[in-house]
Amino acid sequence: TIRILPSPRRPYLAVSGAGRTRQFALRGLAGRTYTVQRSTDLEKWTAWADVTGNSSEVLLPESILPDASPVYLRCVEKAAR
Repeated sequence: TIRILPSPRRPYLAVSGAGRTRQFALRGLAGRTYTVQRSTDLEKWTAWADVTGNSSEVLLPESILPDASPVYLRCVEKAAR
């Protein structure tokens, strides 16, 4: 017997808003922990927030825009211990 299971939803990081008002949201797999990282040059990345997925969107704080320079975000799943 072969069972085909549906693939889990892929995690994503979303942003909405206009101007300097932003709303960030992460949707991850339930129970998995993710680190949201930020960069201004796409080379050096620093941890910004750790988030535990819960199968729905988790809203993140907006305190990521220090000035008018571009800010890039990425989400990295933390390895299970």
